[in-house]
Amino acid sequence: MVCVHRGEYGHVSPGGFILSILIEPLKPMPLSSSSRARPDLIKMNTTIFSLAALAMFSAPAFSSDVSVRLTGTVQNNSYSSGPFAGASAGDTAVLSCDVTTPGFDIAPGQLTDYAIVLSTFDIDINGSTGAALAGATDLQVQNDFPVSDGFRINMTQLATGEFLEAGFGAVGTFFSSNDITLLGGTYDVSANLTSFGYTVQGSGGFMEIFPETLEIITDPGVAYCFGDGSGTTCPCGNIGAAGAGCANSVGSGATLAASGTSSILADDLVLDATQLPTGTPGLYFSGSSQLNDGAGLVFGDGLRCASNNIIRMEVVTGGNGGSSSTSVSISSSVGAVAGSTNTFQLWYRNPGGPCNAQFNTTNGYEVTWSN
Repeated sequence: MVCVHRGEYGHVSPGGFILSILIEPLKPMPLSSSSRARPDLIKMNTTIFSLAALAMFSAPAFSSDVSVRLTGTVQNNSYSSGPFAGASAGDTAVLSCDVTTPGFDIAPGQLTDYAIVLSTFDIDINGSTGAALAGATDLQVQNDFPVSDGFRINMTQLATGEFLEAGFGAVGTFFSSNDITLLGGTYDVSANLTSFGYTVQGSGGFMEIFPETLEIITDPGVAYCFGDGSGTTCPCGNIGAAGAGCANSVGSGATLAASGTSSILADDLVLDATQLPTGTPGLYFSGSSQLNDGAGLVFGDGLRCASNNIIRMEVVTGGNGGSSSTSVSISSSVGAVAGSTNTFQLWYRNPGGPCNAQFNTTNGYEVTWSN
């Protein structure tokens, strides 16, 4: 049972933790199929450039990763030793990696480079091949440059000595942007190809792969308002870890992230909080804007980040691992409309916290809804 005590507007009453007042009155919660290779395709010249999209977030922003999976079919393979030995024509090959955002613009609005997170790179053919990149490598997104779209890793060396190129050119309607954070979804590559180059070569062999589908997995929103010193100063010098709220009794501060998508139709958005005190209740709530231009204002042992049109969504008690997640339909709870924006935060009880306010907050998280 969660006991709610009301005190003066926006303050904790003796022995209690407010779950129903947030400076503003809280409102009641409203109730591809792949194709085979086409022989007329011309393999692309892999000297085509790199590119970038510099995503602009409300300050202060925090970089995030986007996951990418390029799936194809092995066309031929002459390797008899090394990581690619044993791959046969017809086998499925999946290249996966994360890239950091924002990227670096080569041609603003058309061509952007995104740095690959080296530890996430893999090529799976009947299991992981263990392939690793030898050094810093970019992934490129091309949108109407000059008229066509594209996705590629230009020729780069693997740690085992082979050279990899992986990419394709596509019709100009394939991507709607060169900002990879806006391109989440699954794409039918084989039906839209104009050229491709997806090979591993050198070290005594050659393998070619035909690209069929591309998956881009993005965060559904963006985190903001951190207690790490990048915004408003935490109330008693209790600076949290990078990307987290102000430090709590656990130490590093609680983090709010999300999984699923921002699609109202999919209705699969879930908010996930970590680094919480074990067994303490918290309130997931939403607003319609970022407080203090995204920097937040002091609130308890932490910062309040969400503002305007406040809606209580759900009270959840943190589990033994110091984490909790929402279980309600978030899009229904906030009355989401395509193109509208909501800000989210978890307000949690924290007896014994560093500033003795008895409660703290996570960072903020903002989502712009899509159909």
